[in-house]
Amino acid sequence: MLSVVRQRGSSAPGVVARERRAFSRDLVVFSELGSLTKEGTTVSDAVAEAVVELGRRRMPLVLTTRRARAQAEPLHRLLRLSSPFIVENGAAILIPDGSFRHPPLEAQREGGLWVWVLGRRRAVLGRMLVHIAAEAGARVRRVGDPSGSGPDAVQPEYGEPFVLDGDGDGARALHRAAQARGLRVRAENGCHVLAGPTDKGRAVRALAALYGAEGRLFTSIALSDSVDDLDVLRAVDRPVVVPRPEGGFDPCLTRDLRGVECAPCPGPAGWSYAVLAILRGERLRRLV
Repeated sequence: MLSVVRQRGSSAPGVVARERRAFSRDLVVFSELGSLTKEGTTVSDAVAEAVVELGRRRMPLVLTTRRARAQAEPLHRLLRLSSPFIVENGAAILIPDGSFRHPPLEAQREGGLWVWVLGRRRAVLGRMLVHIAAEAGARVRRVGDPSGSGPDAVQPEYGEPFVLDGDGDGARALHRAAQARGLRVRAENGCHVLAGPTDKGRAVRALAALYGAEGRLFTSIALSDSVDDLDVLRAVDRPVVVPRPEGGFDPCLTRDLRGVECAPCPGPAGWSYAVLAILRGERLRRLV
C-alpha cells in the first residue's frame, strides 16, 4: 500500500511503501470510547495498566469517536494521552505537540492542538444547508447557535444539526441536493448535514499514513463493539471485536469481519485483556 502525506517542514510529499504484517513489536492502537471507559467518565485499573504499558513502549493510543472535541478532550486528558484523537466521526483529527516531527500542512493551531479538518466547519455547512434546502424546496430549521456557550459547547463543530419539516419527498429532495454539492445528510440523533465523504476509517488511514511518512513501521490495531466502527475495523491491519455489554457480538460485525479476533468479555475488562495480550505477542480467539 502506498500512502502520500504532505507535512510541515517537508521539502516533498512523503511516500511510504508499507506491507501488511501479521504482527509487529511496534503498534498503533485505535479505539472507540464505549469499550474503554466506564460510562464515559472513569477508567478501570486494568485499562489504566494497558494505557500505561502502551505509553511506556511509546505506542500511540488514538481515540476515535463521534463526539465533539469539547466532549472528547476531557477523556483524552483523563487517560493522560499525548497521541492524536479523531472526533465527529472522522471530520477532524486533533494532534498534540510532539505526536509527529511535522504536523500536516493542512492542520491549523487551535486551542493548544493542531487541528486537521477532513470535513467542513459548521459555519460553512450552515450556509450550504440554506442553499440546498432552497434548491430542494425543503423546510429546515437550524438547531442552536454555534457561537453560544453552555449546551452549545458540545454541539458539533463540523456538522450542522437541523430539523426537517414536511414529508418524505422533501427529505429525498434534500438528500439529492446535498449529494450534488458533495455533502451528505445523516438522520442519526437528529438530522445533520455533513461534508462527504468523511468517516472514521478515512481518518484512521490518514493518521496511519502520517506515522508511515516518518519512517515508522507498525501494525495498526482497532478495538470496538459497535457496527458504527466497521469502517475503522476495516482500515487497520488487525481488527479486534469486543462483545457488547449485554453479551455476544454485533451480528453485522461478525458477518462483515468473519474470522476476526475477539476480546473475551465486554467493556473495559475485555478491552484491557485484548490490548495486554497483543502486547505480549499473543493471538486472540477468532470468531467462527
